[in-house]
Amino acid sequence: MEKILFLVGPHASGKTYSTNLYLKNHENVDMIDTGPIMRSLHKKYAPEISMKEWVEFLENRYGKEITSEIIAKEIGDRLFKSDAENHVVIGFRSFEGIMYTIRRLKISNYSVLYLDCSRELLYENYLARTHKDIDFVSFNALLDNEYELGLGSLRNLVDYEVIDYFYKTSNEDSISEKMDDYFSKKTNIVLNTNYIWPVEPTYKLLEHDMYGIRPVHMILNRPRFHAGFDIITKTMTPVKCSMDGIVVSAGLDEKIVSGSAKWNQRYGNKVEVLDASGKRLVYAHLREVLVDVGQEVKQNQIIGLSGCSGGSRIPHLHFEVRKHNTCHSGRENTINPLEIMPERDLLALNKHFDEEPYDKVWEMFLETPWGLSDDNIPYANDKKLIR
Repeated sequence: MEKILFLVGPHASGKTYSTNLYLKNHENVDMIDTGPIMRSLHKKYAPEISMKEWVEFLENRYGKEITSEIIAKEIGDRLFKSDAENHVVIGFRSFEGIMYTIRRLKISNYSVLYLDCSRELLYENYLARTHKDIDFVSFNALLDNEYELGLGSLRNLVDYEVIDYFYKTSNEDSISEKMDDYFSKKTNIVLNTNYIWPVEPTYKLLEHDMYGIRPVHMILNRPRFHAGFDIITKTMTPVKCSMDGIVVSAGLDEKIVSGSAKWNQRYGNKVEVLDASGKRLVYAHLREVLVDVGQEVKQNQIIGLSGCSGGSRIPHLHFEVRKHNTCHSGRENTINPLEIMPERDLLALNKHFDEEPYDKVWEMFLETPWGLSDDNIPYANDKKLIR
């Protein structure tokens, strides 16, 4: 196997048609469509329910990665049995699914091409393929929903040149030259998928630091999902970019700026980076922000200095990994950062935090992780210390 091209885009953009035209003149290239893979498995294991219900059942019971694992395994089996040197893989709905397959199968040479076209052409192709009686307004609503379900985040990566792009103005437009460029002329660049710690963990782990449900939130004093991993660190510690990307947000939390949240709540000063794999990385509670929106940043580059701003009572970096380019947090949109970080024996850390006056509060949370509130923190409303 030499190269794999992942061809993505809206359903009616003609991915299968364009690929089949190309394959007629190229015997050393094969196509794998993930759509029929899932449909055949659905028919085999759960034909009594709809495809959508079956996928939802898998995700609810086993987690969302189960569908990625199924597809990666099937693609791996087909690649192993194939005599072709190169492959086009179509049918993916998200860049995360592509990256999971790349990591799972240890694919070393790949590219991603987004095939797009006008809404009028998508509508024309949709009617020809489905023979459904649907007007253009209703079709646009369907298409908008499709973008919300994953293709929107893929399309955003085009703007940052993370993936390549081809726009069809008619069905006669050929992507043969584009595909030739991938398979014949160009050595593809392999994206770096090895993240680094933005701040190296040093201090003993608090229960509050972990990703997941907090029985009692430090500030809100009620159960709350914690969408990141907290790295306790002294103020003014350099915060490094975990992965190459584009800065999409930099500065004080928008809700604090607008006045809908207090100055000592939420993320405080933060930097958000859309990385090369399509994830949005959030670095929060900073003292200082050292980058600007739109700036390209490289792995290991210092993007800010740690602090205790916003909803922070002990200096730390809140590091959050969102699955795609979204401004929304929470369980559905994030993954545990420890899943992508280099492994560390966090439970073996035993150093106590000693920066005054935060050290006494840190010891309090070590002893009583869920029973404290702002009433127990003497500097909770001190702008000199919460910043």
